[in-house]
Amino acid sequence: MAQDISEDSILIISSAHPGYRRAGLALDSGTNVIAAHHLTDAQLAMLEADPRLVVAAGETENPAAKTDPGGSAAQPLGDSPLPDPLAVLLGDAIAQLDPQNPDHFTSGGKPQVDALSDITGQPVSAAQRDAAWMAYQTQQAQE
Repeated sequence: MAQDISEDSILIISSAHPGYRRAGLALDSGTNVIAAHHLTDAQLAMLEADPRLVVAAGETENPAAKTDPGGSAAQPLGDSPLPDPLAVLLGDAIAQLDPQNPDHFTSGGKPQVDALSDITGQPVSAAQRDAAWMAYQTQQAQE
């Protein structure tokens, strides 16, 4: 058995369906917080290698979001500043939207908050959408 990793929390953002399983964990769509000491190095490597997941180590802003051993809990995204894993998740969600579908984009040309919330499985605020949309447009211009 691999040695346990640090005592901090691991933030896992999943773009997969609720109940998606990886590395022996059942993950919710959106944000999951796992106590790092419950994961082995091998499990962490499996999570990091999965293209449907964004994994970030470190304490979360909401210590109450930590879960029991082997559990996970979806946390609302709230109006906090846009963390890098969330930016990646929202960027992936924006890429899935159809610009010709009025349910996906506003008349002003921005992604619909409801469409992003449906894809990520978490509530997305207009401020988060705007930050992700700017980052997405910048990335597209650089490619």
